[in-house]
Amino acid sequence: GRFIPLAEETGMIVPIGEWMLRCACLQNRAWRAAGLPEIKTAVNLSARQLREPGLAGRMLAIVAETGMPPACLDLEITEGILIDDLAANCTALSQLRQAGVLVSIDDFGTGYSSLNYLSALPVDILKMDGLFVRRLGAASGRARAYAVADSIVAMAHRLGLSVIAESVETPEQLGDLCAMGVDAAQGYLFDRPLAPELVAALLARQ
Repeated sequence: GRFIPLAEETGMIVPIGEWMLRCACLQNRAWRAAGLPEIKTAVNLSARQLREPGLAGRMLAIVAETGMPPACLDLEITEGILIDDLAANCTALSQLRQAGVLVSIDDFGTGYSSLNYLSALPVDILKMDGLFVRRLGAASGRARAYAVADSIVAMAHRLGLSVIAESVETPEQLGDLCAMGVDAAQGYLFDRPLAPELVAALLARQ
């Protein structure tokens, strides 16, 4: 809560973000070198990074340098950040997508203009915020919560987007999400954050 805002204010988030992307790409390559299947690795981009000229070119240079398959990289950007400078952001994201990189809208549904801009954004994946997921599977208020989440999934699919549900913590929530056709889910129901070697062991077991 303190580190990232300070890094953005000072501009240090730009080199930090590029270092993080390089580390993530190298780790993905290490998993593949160990004989594990290709998996998608998601990396967050900050508002300050998006404002940096030449962002797409530097991201793609890191992908090429590390040998990361572009289709295995998913760059996550919060919706509010995307619409701050829609035209410039669309140009950068389109360049990344043309190279094969996936782009996700993170924390969808928490911004004031979610629906206004959704059809204009060059993205592949919509991540449904945990705010909607936490209300699922509950004894009270479930019908309305289900209706809202189900509408988000249906709308995204009509737009040709995949949907990932965030913050899934109970089997009941997962059951509701499966019933409405969510493409993927993440959360403590599946696992806590893991060190790279534990991720490798998990993938090997699967």
